Amino acid sequence: MRTNLTVILVATFLAACSSSSTTTDVGTDPGTLDVTPDVPALDVPTTDVIEDAPAVDVAPDVAPDVAADPGWETVNPPLPFGGENRGFKELRGIVHLHSNLSHDGCFPQHEDIDPALLTACETEHRNAPCVAGMDFVMQTDHPGNLRDATFEQALHFRADEGDVMVNDALGRPTANRVMCPNGSLVSSFLYYGGTEGSKNMPVGISGKIPEDVLSTSYDDSVPLDLAQAAISKVHELGGYAFVCHPEQDDLSIERIKAAPLDGIEIFNFHPMLMDALQLNLEQFIRMDAFMTPGQVNPVPDLAILLLLQPVANDPIKFDGASPFIRLSSFGATDIHRNVEVPTLCTDLDSCGNYTYDYPNFAQLLVTGGPAILADGDRMDSFQRSFRWMSNHTRVPTDKAGDVDEVRNAIGLGRSFMAFDMMGLPTGFDFFAVADGNAVEMGKEIAGATSVDLYVRSPVLAPPLWGIPFVDAGAYGNAMMRTKVYQATAEGVDLVLDQPGQGREFKLAAATPGAYRVEVWITPKHLAAALSGVEQLADNEVPYLYSNAVFVRP
Repeated sequence: MRTNLTVILVATFLAACSSSSTTTDVGTDPGTLDVTPDVPALDVPTTDVIEDAPAVDVAPDVAPDVAADPGWETVNPPLPFGGENRGFKELRGIVHLHSNLSHDGCFPQHEDIDPALLTACETEHRNAPCVAGMDFVMQTDHPGNLRDATFEQALHFRADEGDVMVNDALGRPTANRVMCPNGSLVSSFLYYGGTEGSKNMPVGISGKIPEDVLSTSYDDSVPLDLAQAAISKVHELGGYAFVCHPEQDDLSIERIKAAPLDGIEIFNFHPMLMDALQLNLEQFIRMDAFMTPGQVNPVPDLAILLLLQPVANDPIKFDGASPFIRLSSFGATDIHRNVEVPTLCTDLDSCGNYTYDYPNFAQLLVTGGPAILADGDRMDSFQRSFRWMSNHTRVPTDKAGDVDEVRNAIGLGRSFMAFDMMGLPTGFDFFAVADGNAVEMGKEIAGATSVDLYVRSPVLAPPLWGIPFVDAGAYGNAMMRTKVYQATAEGVDLVLDQPGQGREFKLAAATPGAYRVEVWITPKHLAAALSGVEQLADNEVPYLYSNAVFVRP
């Protein structure tokens, strides 16, 4: 039965996310990547002059189980660490998700669904950013229903609830500002329009999306000139040409470079879940521990720790293309809120060992439907998934609510993604100083005589919604490791690998390449919130992926 269950559950998740492409294993070791340059570097000048500072070496090695230690060497960049000291405010947002306007959004299929249920799901979709503290949402519904929807409908505009349509600098309708109820974690948020077709996922489009933008994929099988024409149209409309699922084999590094694309996913929950279902079903079934009705520990939001792992091909493709083109990365939820398990057992007796080992999961196999966790909410709800992860985006402090600035910050890579469910990444910073100029993530440096890179690892802080059973003082117990990768035409090198929270590093005299940061964490601070599955607190998992700083010759 377990073999059959694996096949059925995999098919269920594939259908729920409308993914028919297959993945190709292009390796998991970034040091093995070998690509040949064929795209010249762009010469983009740096700005924001700041004072020079003396070189400071990377702090010395320490034991990996030591938290932030004031005895470690202090790094003094020309400008203090912190985006706020360079004129930025940090916003949190979601990129790549679906609503009731996707043909498979909210329910696996819409043919026999009561329209009132779709409206209720839309309401849940609108409320989730308020509850999770999101400042913006870049929606990417499938093309089918978007063709027939007005721009206002596509952005769930409800005038009677105080929504306000916001124009960009050219006067084009661009986003819907939704006002949140009193007591929400944010007062309002911005809905942006976009779509997910095949390998085309343009975001931040001003106005109704035209047919050629909706229907033209960027994948390898599409003539390059057609893909480039569609990308040009996206740019004309103020948006950015992102793609979904770069881990799949129908989008090569060569196509990413030749298009060139504006951005790709560096993580997506959908392929992560597919890998878990196909390779580690027993771990997935252990979700049973989080499903006992009314049980508050283990904390339901942390059930995703059972499955959390990198999507190996995504950073490999980013590292393969970034030595040659300026490329943004982002984290994707890809949530449809539509995953339902079919009825596989007629009663508990027929579920065999599942009934004894995993009684809650066995009951799901009898009843079918969504996986409801102990808090009464489904595993894949909008609200829960928004607490899992966000894109932390830096916008000018004096223009934090400007629709152009927000979409440009995510489109141009002035951002990083983090799994906020384990704690907020306070203080994280990554920037360069090139010939005295500050250079933010997402920017290129060309022709500079001196480039130094500065990194500050985050200090974990309780998320805005809190994690039950975890005291504020426990967050320092998390074991953190900060890594810096340098991608060049010859491959990828790990140029920094250091433990500890709140540490500061300088990589002096950076040579050409695309540099990005990964932070990994062993979430020992969460042990008290994982009663019965405490071993999850001992597994090192990815926590943060930065955008790159591009140093060109």
